[in-house]
Amino acid sequence: MTVETPPFSLQAAEAFVMREGDPRRKATWKAVFGWGPVEVLIFELEPHIDEAGRWSGFGPGGELGAAIASLRFLTALNLGEDIFEVGQRTAARLLALRAADGSWDEDAAWPGSGGGDPRRAWFTAALGMLLPRLTGSADDAATVACGGAAAAWLVAHPAAVAAAGPATWWTALACVGGAQVKGASAMAEDLASKLNAWATGARPASDLAWMHEAARLAGRPADALRQRVWAQLAAGQQPDGGWDAGSDAGLPADRVDATIVATRAVVRP
Repeated sequence: MTVETPPFSLQAAEAFVMREGDPRRKATWKAVFGWGPVEVLIFELEPHIDEAGRWSGFGPGGELGAAIASLRFLTALNLGEDIFEVGQRTAARLLALRAADGSWDEDAAWPGSGGGDPRRAWFTAALGMLLPRLTGSADDAATVACGGAAAAWLVAHPAAVAAAGPATWWTALACVGGAQVKGASAMAEDLASKLNAWATGARPASDLAWMHEAARLAGRPADALRQRVWAQLAAGQQPDGGWDAGSDAGLPADRVDATIVATRAVVRP
């Protein structure tokens, strides 16, 4: 970044996404930053979800991986109770796929997740973080309750969470951070400590952005981490307005996706 370039430019980030993004990513930017109707994004998402709530064309791995990728878009919009049919179908499908013990898993590769209980920890942490926030409404008791059940499973399986790696650590942090589950607070502090150590060096923008979001959702246990990650992101914009892609946590993103999530983190400290 040149001396003349400001530390962060929303206008430059927007120009980068509009120049490099496909219609779905452009619609995502407009919906997230409030200058385009959410309906435009929903229209772009409709071809990717069938009547049973199964997603395709999103993310690596199988059905749950695609659902996690789609939920990242949907929950980023703060849809409130107006979650549209795509959200309703997604929630119903994921609740049906949940195991009796409150966890999720599938026999499909997900970068960085490994297999066995560590992989189950990844799916459970990610969906336990995202699904309760789809509606934004405590009236949806079944959807909201699944977050607590996921947190309880994570607290009961600390070795699986630890073995799963950084991407699971930050999603688990968001899932257990505010959970009213015995042992959740201690796990949140341990995860924040792990992530503070892991994020000491420079990390890719998409990893930092998702870690920042998880820290924000978790609350006080990760305040210091959140502030340090925010500072790295704010200083990481490239001269063309975008952020660099890649992942040290096994969750690769292209530059457009990295720019969207990094910008959202920077404008929401």
